[in-house]
Amino acid sequence: MLTFHKEYRFKNQPERLKFTGRQGLWNQFEKVGQPGVWAEVLDRDLNMIEEVPPPLPPGTQICDKAVLEGIKALVKRSVLIEREACRK
Repeated sequence: MLTFHKEYRFKNQPERLKFTGRQGLWNQFEKVGQPGVWAEVLDRDLNMIEEVPPPLPPGTQICDKAVLEGIKALVKRSVLIEREACRK
Protein backbone atom coordinates (compact mmCIF):
# COMPACT_ATOMS: atom_id res chain seq x y z
CA MET A 1 0.00 0.00 0.00
CA LEU A 2 1.35 3.40 -0.96
CA THR A 3 1.61 6.25 1.52
CA PHE A 4 0.84 9.80 0.48
CA HIS A 5 4.03 11.90 0.03
CA LYS A 6 6.30 8.99 0.98
CA GLU A 7 9.33 8.51 -1.30
CA TYR A 8 9.57 5.62 -3.74
CA ARG A 9 11.61 4.71 -6.81
CA PHE A 10 11.47 2.25 -9.65
CA LYS A 11 13.62 -0.74 -8.68
CA ASN A 12 17.28 -0.28 -9.63
CA GLN A 13 16.70 3.36 -10.63
CA PRO A 14 18.04 6.43 -8.81
CA GLU A 15 15.12 8.85 -9.38
CA ARG A 16 13.22 9.49 -6.15
CA LEU A 17 9.47 9.83 -6.52
CA LYS A 18 6.73 11.02 -4.17
CA PHE A 19 3.34 9.38 -4.28
CA THR A 20 0.80 12.16 -4.85
CA GLY A 21 -2.40 10.13 -5.06
CA ARG A 22 -4.63 8.33 -7.53
CA GLN A 23 -6.34 9.52 -10.67
CA GLY A 24 -8.78 6.86 -11.82
CA LEU A 25 -6.79 3.61 -12.18
CA TRP A 26 -3.42 5.36 -12.02
CA ASN A 27 -1.13 5.80 -9.01
CA GLN A 28 0.60 9.11 -9.62
CA PHE A 29 4.12 10.10 -8.64
CA GLU A 30 6.06 13.31 -8.95
CA LYS A 31 9.83 13.41 -9.18
CA VAL A 32 11.36 14.83 -5.99
CA GLY A 33 12.18 18.47 -6.66
CA GLN A 34 10.02 18.68 -9.80
CA PRO A 35 6.34 19.48 -9.23
CA GLY A 36 3.82 17.79 -11.48
CA VAL A 37 3.09 14.18 -12.40
CA TRP A 38 6.26 12.41 -13.55
CA ALA A 39 5.03 8.81 -13.60
CA GLU A 40 1.76 6.91 -13.46
CA VAL A 41 1.63 3.25 -12.44
CA LEU A 42 -1.25 0.78 -12.44
CA ASP A 43 -1.86 -1.32 -9.32
CA ARG A 44 -0.74 -4.46 -11.18
CA ASP A 45 2.66 -2.84 -11.85
CA LEU A 46 3.40 -1.61 -8.32
CA ASN A 47 5.83 -4.51 -7.95
CA MET A 48 8.22 -2.34 -10.02
CA ILE A 49 8.22 0.31 -7.27
CA GLU A 50 10.11 0.19 -3.96
CA GLU A 51 10.09 2.48 -0.95
CA VAL A 52 13.15 4.68 -0.54
CA PRO A 53 14.61 4.41 2.97
CA PRO A 54 14.69 7.71 4.87
CA PRO A 55 17.96 9.63 4.60
CA LEU A 56 20.57 9.09 7.31
CA PRO A 57 21.27 11.97 9.70
CA PRO A 58 24.22 14.20 8.69
CA GLY A 59 27.58 12.73 9.65
CA THR A 60 26.31 9.14 9.72
CA GLN A 61 28.62 6.69 8.02
CA ILE A 62 27.51 3.46 6.43
CA CYS A 63 29.57 0.42 7.40
CA ASP A 64 29.67 -2.96 5.78
CA LYS A 65 27.88 -5.61 7.89
CA ALA A 66 30.85 -7.99 7.65
CA VAL A 67 33.17 -5.23 8.90
CA LEU A 68 30.86 -4.53 11.84
CA GLU A 69 30.73 -8.22 12.73
CA GLY A 70 34.53 -8.35 12.59
CA ILE A 71 34.78 -5.35 14.91
CA LYS A 72 32.30 -6.90 17.34
CA ALA A 73 34.36 -10.12 17.38
CA LEU A 74 37.57 -8.17 18.07
CA VAL A 75 35.94 -6.18 20.87
CA LYS A 76 34.52 -9.35 22.43
CA ARG A 77 37.94 -11.01 22.18
CA SER A 78 39.71 -8.00 23.75
CA VAL A 79 37.16 -7.93 26.60
CA LEU A 80 37.76 -11.64 27.23
CA ILE A 81 41.55 -11.11 27.20
CA GLU A 82 41.18 -8.19 29.62
CA ARG A 83 38.99 -10.23 31.95
CA GLU A 84 41.50 -13.09 31.90
CA ALA A 85 44.36 -10.69 32.66
CA CYS A 86 42.45 -9.24 35.59
CA ARG A 87 41.94 -12.71 37.09
CA LYS A 88 45.70 -13.28 37.33
